[in-house]
Amino acid sequence: MTMLVILLLYVHLAATVTRALQALPQTRTWRDIERETESFHNIRNRIRRQNTLPPNPSLPVNVTVNLVFESVREIGVDATIDFYVEYKWFDEREKDTDVYLSGTDSKDYAWTPDIYFLLSRSTEYSAMSQYLIIENGSVLFDQKVSVKIPCIPDAFMYPFDTIYCNIVLSSYGYTSDQLSLQWAHDTSIVFPTEYHDVEYTGFYMLQNRTEQTRYEAIYPPNKYTILQGTVYFERLYSVYIYQMFIPATFLVGLSWITFWINPQATPARAAIGVTTILTMLTLNTNQQQDNNSAYLNIKMSLMDMYLWICFMYVIAAMVMFSVSDYTLSSRGTAASPPPLTPPPPVPNHDISSNHIQATEKLIKHANGSHIAKVG
Repeated sequence: MTMLVILLLYVHLAATVTRALQALPQTRTWRDIERETESFHNIRNRIRRQNTLPPNPSLPVNVTVNLVFESVREIGVDATIDFYVEYKWFDEREKDTDVYLSGTDSKDYAWTPDIYFLLSRSTEYSAMSQYLIIENGSVLFDQKVSVKIPCIPDAFMYPFDTIYCNIVLSSYGYTSDQLSLQWAHDTSIVFPTEYHDVEYTGFYMLQNRTEQTRYEAIYPPNKYTILQGTVYFERLYSVYIYQMFIPATFLVGLSWITFWINPQATPARAAIGVTTILTMLTLNTNQQQDNNSAYLNIKMSLMDMYLWICFMYVIAAMVMFSVSDYTLSSRGTAASPPPLTPPPPVPNHDISSNHIQATEKLIKHANGSHIAKVG
């Protein structure tokens, strides 16, 4: 029993001494203090760089931009486009820095321009698809962006039109005196060599017909640099020929077939005329419902003109049928034919014996009268 008590006292004393030693302040060397101070200054300077422009007292920060298309997911009233935006600029504070960062934290390492997309319906920045490269003060930042931008079609030429979509970039907070945007090259809108056409969206991308412009917009009292890139898409019209133009042409031909039908067959000719008129109205209605662009619905297009001309031909065929039927009816009433009389009864050729005897008497009487006259 005594040994157990001594053992417990020993364990309790050891635990007390351990807690006392842990509570004492730990000793640090001067090297540790210098390292902590240097790390603190680096973090503070890095935070300052993130929140301030690169120092350049004479000129604004020149940022060049490249756009590399990845895919076009949807084209209609708006176009949803995925592409990579590449920014390049020079930062004197990073002259002695060589860094390559990729992933979500790469943008937080250094100052980056606050570029946003004007007129976009929505903008999504990919946190994982981005990287930052710094080499002796030259900074390159690349990021994947998905934007939904409005597209403007040529309403009159629909469905043989070409639509264009504008990608507009600008700085959100820095004026043109602080930050100047430039296209990196004459062909800064790039399509990869393995880029496939976008026929599945109903359009064909005209890769050789891109436009790049740069101008300055004034939002009082400040002035901002704006870059605008324009891409063109040509509508694939074959489906409209199969679904609209060819059926409308056949309906016109069908409506004029009534002139080869017997004029007296009024029900057949009327049925064909009414059917073609209703079918043409259905084609016109479906064309308006299938087109989800309000801009196209409020303007006259080539398809609208063609369908309405076909509709007028069908109406003309129905009108001509009505006029011809009325003319034939009026002529028949003016020269009404005499009423038909029943045919005379057919004589009965069944010669009975009494009829034969009466005939013989008439012959004999005729012969006796002739002899008496002669004598």
